[in-house]
Amino acid sequence: MNHSLPSRVVKLSVTLILLSASIYAQGTKADYERAQNLRKQFEGAVVNITGRATWIEGTHTFWYRRSSRGVNEFMLFNAETMAKTRIFDHDKLAAGLSSAAGENYKPLELPFVTFTFVLNANAIQFVVGDNTWRCDLGNYVCTRVERRGGPGFVSGQQNRPTDQPKSSPDGKWEAYIKNYNLFIRSKDKKEEVPLSWDGSENNFYAFGSIAWSPDSKSIAAYRVRPGYHRKIQYIQSSPTDQLQPKYSTIEYAKPGDTLDIEQPVLFQLATRRSDRRRQQSLSKRL
Repeated sequence: MNHSLPSRVVKLSVTLILLSASIYAQGTKADYERAQNLRKQFEGAVVNITGRATWIEGTHTFWYRRSSRGVNEFMLFNAETMAKTRIFDHDKLAAGLSSAAGENYKPLELPFVTFTFVLNANAIQFVVGDNTWRCDLGNYVCTRVERRGGPGFVSGQQNRPTDQPKSSPDGKWEAYIKNYNLFIRSKDKKEEVPLSWDGSENNFYAFGSIAWSPDSKSIAAYRVRPGYHRKIQYIQSSPTDQLQPKYSTIEYAKPGDTLDIEQPVLFQLATRRSDRRRQQSLSKRL
């Protein structure tokens, strides 16, 4: 009598069950497309979803991003008058950014969810993909600017020779980085003055952090000791706007990675030296 027949039947049944489950779990192209479009379907159905409120310093107003049926607007709210308006002209901003980036952005589908005011609130700055953009709110001209990569100011292209000097508010001086140190020079380029001497490749002054005081008597910059910048690569195999795959990288710090150490340094133009006392106070506030 053959006792192995039942065991063979059981093994065959289990194999067929596992095989069918594996085939079913793999899914079809339609399943993946439906899963990828699920978020868009939900976003297109919600109404009046408001993002985080961001107060504008020195005012009684704040801005937020409002989403409603796939339409995204950046709104400005006045807490005194209870008035609510768009914070900028979405059509002009989309046109300016599209022209500068070579893309086609729609006014109510702008490619960012947050921004910061710069240049005394006369412009906004935001990140799209691997690039940082600055758009003037007067003429809506957008330009690509240097991005602070990762947790600090180091991006692999920091302090490049092509960085344009930063002019003082009174128009008399220009600030720039030379040999990892902070320099200023007169507008006619006849006088060049080093403000720091302690910059080095492993502890440099970051061009992207240079900031003039409104009276042009002081200038501040971060001295950065770079940490470890771990990069993660992404490949979008089937982008919606082109046939070829897209490649991108982001910096992603993991637990235990050394981070950038940023030390603010304040310089007085009258003495051509750093103000140690005010510098310590500035460090505590930051």
